[in-house]
Amino acid sequence: MWFTVQMLFKSFKELEENEDTDTYEESIILIKAETKDVAVLIAEKKGKEAEIAYKNLCSEEVKWKFIKVVDVYEIIDETIESGTEVFSRFILVPQKTELKDVLNRYYQEE
Repeated sequence: MWFTVQMLFKSFKELEENEDTDTYEESIILIKAETKDVAVLIAEKKGKEAEIAYKNLCSEEVKWKFIKVVDVYEIIDETIESGTEVFSRFILVPQKTELKDVLNRYYQEE
């Protein structure tokens, strides 16, 4: 079976006290596993292996730490090909919430 696994990472910097935001990365990866539980174990291992440290352009030490597996989604389609849905979620918001507020909260990059 195929699963998409949503993972969360956090960035840590040497001199963070002057910053007013934290940086997190949401990563969604594709895992082939026998069960959902096995997919989680594989993803946790990959998350730990993805932890990295480097110097940024300001010569500050930056570390990315794996935080947790957030969600696992079983892919229903038997074959993976162009157009196969690999992840979806429902977003529940109070009625009368304006579209711009939904986009602002869940899709800041827009």
